[in-house]
Amino acid sequence: MARFKTFDARVLRFTSRSEFTKHIELDVKDLTPFGFVPGQWLSVKANTPEGEDITRAYSIASPR
Repeated sequence: MARFKTFDARVLRFTSRSEFTKHIELDVKDLTPFGFVPGQWLSVKANTPEGEDITRAYSIASPR
């Protein structure tokens, strides 16, 4: 089984597609393009301005 990998990233764009669907574009350092399968997801961890850690899971989708 593949191990989890951690990358540093910054948000390039964030737009709402619907009430429950968001489009997030990330600039990820040292990441080569990768394939994915339906149902795969990413766990994104960030810090709020107040210093709180937050983690959210996002499904990977394709525009095709």
